[in-house]
Amino acid sequence: MATSIASGDGDAQERNVEYILLAEFDIDQGAILKHQYPRPTGADDSHLAELMLPDGAHDRESDWT
Repeated sequence: MATSIASGDGDAQERNVEYILLAEFDIDQGAILKHQYPRPTGADDSHLAELMLPDGAHDRESDWT
């Protein structure tokens, strides 16, 4: 759903982005939604975090840590 916002000249513009979300994988908690901007989405945080992290992202032969 695109939301219209009014510009200074009275024309309506559509937003390209509704939310910015940051998910990360915590070794103890699993996939977590770390940040939501500008406000919480109202959706289940754990479900969103799982959808944002690709399957197999943790499966690497070597790591720099």
